[in-house]
Amino acid sequence: MTVELGQPVLPKVLVVLGNYKQSNFIADAIHSIRNQSYPHFKCVIVDDCSGDGSDLVIEELLSRLGDDRFCFAPTPENLGQMGAMIHGLSQVDEGEFVAFIDADDFWREDYLLCHVAMHLNPVQPVAVTCSNMTLVDEGKCMQGIHVPLIRQDARAVRLIEIDSLFNRDNILQQFAVPFDVAGRLITDPESAWNCSATSGAVFRRAALEATLPSKPSTIRICADSYWVQAAHYLGGTIWIQSPLGYYRIHGSNGFSFGKLTGIGGLRWHSRQGVAEAIKGELDAWIARNSDLLKSKGRLKPLRRLKTVEELRMREPKWLFRGVASVFKRYLRLRDWLRGKKY
Repeated sequence: MTVELGQPVLPKVLVVLGNYKQSNFIADAIHSIRNQSYPHFKCVIVDDCSGDGSDLVIEELLSRLGDDRFCFAPTPENLGQMGAMIHGLSQVDEGEFVAFIDADDFWREDYLLCHVAMHLNPVQPVAVTCSNMTLVDEGKCMQGIHVPLIRQDARAVRLIEIDSLFNRDNILQQFAVPFDVAGRLITDPESAWNCSATSGAVFRRAALEATLPSKPSTIRICADSYWVQAAHYLGGTIWIQSPLGYYRIHGSNGFSFGKLTGIGGLRWHSRQGVAEAIKGELDAWIARNSDLLKSKGRLKPLRRLKTVEELRMREPKWLFRGVASVFKRYLRLRDWLRGKKY
């Protein structure tokens, strides 16, 4: 007797589009999602009480699209970026992966395809994939490249290539292979990301749910910085070095401060206290999940990282650079010796 086996299905992506007073730009974001070559997604559009008519613009756009993959879920009150992201995440149970996008940004047509392919790579699963973004102005004129901020001493395990996934009889055979995409696998928790643009990261849903902050209201902006670091601590990162999306520079957003002259002219900006709030939530999450992190062999490296960060705060920069390198080697050697029970 022959038993007919069901065929495996491709994972679904939950896309959370967050909007706050971006009624002039949100149409580009929505259309870029609609035009994705990877069709297996559900999009939740979250308006965080903008008060600028964004809700009417969104409703009109969705009415014209007539696409049941999109739904509108405004927040009951202004929650800030982290609160709005969590609100969107809670609206739909579907989606093994989650992509966030800001309403003033937009994606290349193969954005989701490339990120899903990296998550399905044949080498190692990770908690988050991050990609570079092209900087554009209000009129979509290209200005340079935005690269996720990563520590200079990050150690890449290996390069990840995904071409084989698109071969005949493989899982992505129905799609055209992206011509310019390769990933850099980074698993070391000490090689932590400082941040990646919200619109340039795709997470495993399980990783997001495992790293929910205890006080979302303390991270009203720069929520991407918290979640990319926490996910990396938990399960590592693949950095896609091709620009797969477009980060729009306008008004007073993060990359609009100072004269922009390509990548060298960018200056990160944040409100007072944001970095401290993110660090506090990360420390609290590590403390709450120490057993989980220990079981995955990631707790000791994170404690080393914290020790080095405390040294950074105490010592002047000129002294820290020389001392920290030696000190980190000492901490690694000490932990290795303790593991050997010498």
